[in-house]
Amino acid sequence: MKFLTIAVSVLLSLYNANLVAAGLELPPKGTAPPSCGLKCIVELTTASECSLTNITCICTNAQLNKDITVCVGTSCSVRDQLATKKYSSDSCGVVPQDRTKLVSVVGVTFGVLALITFGLRILSKVLRAGGQFGMDDYTIMVTMAITIPFCAFSVLLANHGLGRDMWNVHPDDITSILYIYYWDELMYVAIVPLTKISIIFLYLRIFRGKSFVYFAYALIAANVAYLLAFEAISIFQCWPIEGAWRAWDGTFRAKCRNVNLQGWMSATFSIILDVLTLILPLPSLYKLEMSMKKRIQIMMMFSVGVFVTIVSVVRIRAFTKYANTTNLTRRGLCGAWLLEYDRGPSWSDMRMHAFDPGTVPQCLPKPFRNDSEEPVKLRKALDYINATKQRQVRICQFIEARGKLVGDRARTVGQSSGVRKGSRQLENFKLTGSVQIAPISDHTQSGYCSCMTRRRRGDNSEQNIRAPFSSMTTIAAYGPCSSSPVCTLWIYRLAQANSSGGQPLPGRPAAAGSAADLMLLPLPLSVFLSLTSTVFAAAVHGHPHQGHTKRQVDSNTTWLENYEYVVVGSGPGGGPVAANLAIAGFKVLLIDAGDDQGGALQQQIPALQLQSTEYEPMRWDFFVNHYSDEARQQKDSKMVYQTTSGEQYVGLNPPSGSTPLGILYPRAGTLGGCSAHNALITIYPHDSDWKNIATITGDNSWSPDKMRKYFVKLERNRYLPSSIIGHGYDGWLGTALTDLSLVIKDPKLLSLIIAAGTAMGKGLLGLVLNTVVGLGEVLLRDINAPGQSSKEGLYQVPLAMADSKRNGPRNFILDTANAVNKDGSRKYHLDIKLTTLVTKVRFSHDGPTPQAVGVDFLDGQSLYRADPRAGSATVTGSGSVNATREVILAAGAFNTPQLLKLSGVGPAAELKSFGIPVVVDLPGVGTNLQDRYENTIIGDSPTDFFITKDCTFLETMPDPCLTKWNNGIGPITKGTYGTNGIAIAIVKKSSVAEGEPDLLISGAPAKFKGYFPGYAHDSLKDAHYWAWIVLKAHSRNNAGSVTLRSTDPRDMPNINFNSFDTGVTAGGAADKDLQAVYEAMNFSRKIFKSLVPLDGGFKEVWPGPNVTTEADMKEFIKEEAWGHHASCTCPIGADDDPMAVLDSNFKVRGVEGLRVVDASVFPKIPGFYISAPIYIVSEKASDVIIQAASA
Repeated sequence: MKFLTIAVSVLLSLYNANLVAAGLELPPKGTAPPSCGLKCIVELTTASECSLTNITCICTNAQLNKDITVCVGTSCSVRDQLATKKYSSDSCGVVPQDRTKLVSVVGVTFGVLALITFGLRILSKVLRAGGQFGMDDYTIMVTMAITIPFCAFSVLLANHGLGRDMWNVHPDDITSILYIYYWDELMYVAIVPLTKISIIFLYLRIFRGKSFVYFAYALIAANVAYLLAFEAISIFQCWPIEGAWRAWDGTFRAKCRNVNLQGWMSATFSIILDVLTLILPLPSLYKLEMSMKKRIQIMMMFSVGVFVTIVSVVRIRAFTKYANTTNLTRRGLCGAWLLEYDRGPSWSDMRMHAFDPGTVPQCLPKPFRNDSEEPVKLRKALDYINATKQRQVRICQFIEARGKLVGDRARTVGQSSGVRKGSRQLENFKLTGSVQIAPISDHTQSGYCSCMTRRRRGDNSEQNIRAPFSSMTTIAAYGPCSSSPVCTLWIYRLAQANSSGGQPLPGRPAAAGSAADLMLLPLPLSVFLSLTSTVFAAAVHGHPHQGHTKRQVDSNTTWLENYEYVVVGSGPGGGPVAANLAIAGFKVLLIDAGDDQGGALQQQIPALQLQSTEYEPMRWDFFVNHYSDEARQQKDSKMVYQTTSGEQYVGLNPPSGSTPLGILYPRAGTLGGCSAHNALITIYPHDSDWKNIATITGDNSWSPDKMRKYFVKLERNRYLPSSIIGHGYDGWLGTALTDLSLVIKDPKLLSLIIAAGTAMGKGLLGLVLNTVVGLGEVLLRDINAPGQSSKEGLYQVPLAMADSKRNGPRNFILDTANAVNKDGSRKYHLDIKLTTLVTKVRFSHDGPTPQAVGVDFLDGQSLYRADPRAGSATVTGSGSVNATREVILAAGAFNTPQLLKLSGVGPAAELKSFGIPVVVDLPGVGTNLQDRYENTIIGDSPTDFFITKDCTFLETMPDPCLTKWNNGIGPITKGTYGTNGIAIAIVKKSSVAEGEPDLLISGAPAKFKGYFPGYAHDSLKDAHYWAWIVLKAHSRNNAGSVTLRSTDPRDMPNINFNSFDTGVTAGGAADKDLQAVYEAMNFSRKIFKSLVPLDGGFKEVWPGPNVTTEADMKEFIKEEAWGHHASCTCPIGADDDPMAVLDSNFKVRGVEGLRVVDASVFPKIPGFYISAPIYIVSEKASDVIIQAASA
């Protein structure tokens, strides 16, 4: 024992010495980890590929970090775990996070704002209403009394360390934080329902009707029940009670309920009550006898509180994050204190201090002489809006007759208030002299009047006055009273204020106030009306940031306004480039031939990735050939024919007279391009892919270390600790993993993973694989870590998901286009023009080199003939747009070369054969087409997979898996539809690989044979099949081509991949590729044979038992192989390469002002999956273009 102690001490000294040598700060004296933690660090580091002297390796090795975490978690007490974590973080130079100031500032700031508005309300009541209070006021007082200590507690929490990493907080302070939080929780549970009760009491003073009163009191009762129930639940969340703050470290024995479930239930019921409170007055408002537009506006005014409901929903997401957090004091308590991942202020604080308790909207001062009459007067105003049209005409006549009197009153208010220009308060007029009400125009127009004050142009005399809302936002958007509730309510208050001169309002009793009291709308109502009208005006007349819907120029327009950059194609290449250029301050137009289908479940749900490729509103069906010999091509069982009746036939025996179309190659015509229907797999390419480009171009900016920075920039990783280097945590592309708890529920799936591990030679004996931790021993390696894809093994698959939904360029595009500044103005100039087919790039020949100056286009939906609806599509217009800086093509590996050729850029001989004038002879355009070879081994089991047996994949309703996905909170409860179905990936090196692994074998519960019409249904109609999907990376064949079919831009091009022996054969290239695929197919068979049937074995059904010999299997591969990562048709290359289309800066050679950014730019197809490499080059291209613009 003594020897062990000495050995550990020596190792610790050696470890610390190497920290210093590595340039890292030595942890403070006395902070050595506990013996249990040190033992885990030393033993696991020694057993790993890292040495104790290599601090960088220890700190960056994701697998080692996870292993140490598991070891420490099982060997150490909670307090020792924290001490170990603190030591490792300090040793690795992790900067401590301290957001304690934010915790206190948020609480105090919102608390002070609430206190100020509450004070103003009370002051207004005392000075102007004689201290008369209602039930709504008393309820707010109680709420405020609870809110004040709640604010103060935020300072105490910060002082004890809330906002710091948990391991940097003394354990006793953690106990104190939980104790304070316990009382905060009780206050919060009281504040929320009391707020709603106060609002309902206010409604009861405004609205009448038996049913309304009944429902109002029922809602009050529901809120009281909520308060009592959740107060009791919160008080007794642990027994003994002190367990709520003492049981966290396991040293105090207590029985506690699931606090996360408690939080979710509380938030859910609160949202329900929020919604009911919001909709309570809406039926009464809807019954007002007025135009629909005005009714909607007033209903929107009463719905301002919807923000609170939105905040509540966001808080539920925070609860979900908290459920799995390991950093309690920094990530927040119960998800309520800090925005997830510490990006902003507390949603709970915001909700309590500002909106939900009503202390801001409920406590704003009311400029009424008798404040207790305010709800009555508002009710009278609403009643009056509901009057007949003739009565409203008489009001306008009365106001016109009383114009001088009204002007005098307005001048009095304006002069006494000292209003600044731009004031949005109705009662404050900016005066330029004497006042006059504008003549009433057309009293009978729609039964209303256009009774607005207005300033006569060019008249600076005293006969002028600015209208209410000096910016005239509402009136400019809506015109006369017939369109705006603001003007109508304003009329009522003016008439009321000026009816004391012995002439009562026609048809109404005289007002109670004197003529000296100009009672315009109260401040809160005026603000709400102004905001509501402005928002509604934007909805009617077009939101400035929704370029794809509101900024599209009319389809018959022949010439659009100029843009600095015009980007053609919104997929993985063009979408991010357009967004980045707009963020950099440029005026950008993004054009796409499809529309936006982002709301479709087929696009949103990860598990419906197969269905998304066959979803008609966004699908483009290309048909390609793998061989020029038609007889050979027809040996593929997936061959598609068009029969004489116009239908499609798939198979080996087509009806007589059928026309061969080819093999289906799904693409997407929609906002986001193919990222809207791909399998979401996001795997970083090999370093050799970047080295190859750097070598052939001599451009060191393509070196692997520099390209990795672009991945870090774009990624928003949600499956690793943020301390792991080589990943990004703040980018636009969310990445996540399939939750392992879903995998361990299915014994059949578990048996396949065990079989795969056994086939790879991984010893699984002794591992408990039916737990998340045990399964993590096999699968939790990070395939996207630097250099990791060069290592063989079993991996989980990173997916482009956020909150269990598809995530990608579409989200980035819309977030950028819709971004606004703090004042609500547009932040970035990104316009989106959808259902627009670009037909050619226009060039100017004024200089020595042709200059791209814009594009021509056709307007209309489904114009491109890859769209299955194109047969009935109609061109609705045509036009052009100029690009003052550059045109950027990002239409994909098929459409970009087609568009270049139609524009006169491409092989001169091909262009001339179609009569296209040659702008520049680039023989490489449309050549070099590459893809991966793919195939499957499919097994059939006698029983269904547990994870998919209930899923109907939307083919029939109800769909239990859809219901679970809709109702679930977080990946654990979202179920099967929260993943793409790819459960495992195996990285393997074939015997003919040149350097890095060239095989990726993934598994999925499907009968997937490749692509053909109806393949999604065929693959998933039965839940008892499993497919090992073989993918051959770095194929040596680059003999494919994309050539024009005609000069019609709506036609698809001819596409031929010239696979295997009909392509590149030099040096045995074709045979080597075939051998690699053959080895992968055999390995997949080996996995099935290694299976320990936990829930039934598998019988091979594809290729089947008749394919036995090597010759048989290789022939099968050549006949049935497919691909879906078409690329490389406009390759980057060396300056002296005649086939190079682009230089290293994405510029098309031989012309100016034209670049390409999509899958076609690669000289060799990169990595295992194509999407991540495209995202990375789109970020690099953005940098290159921005730098060129500023040069």
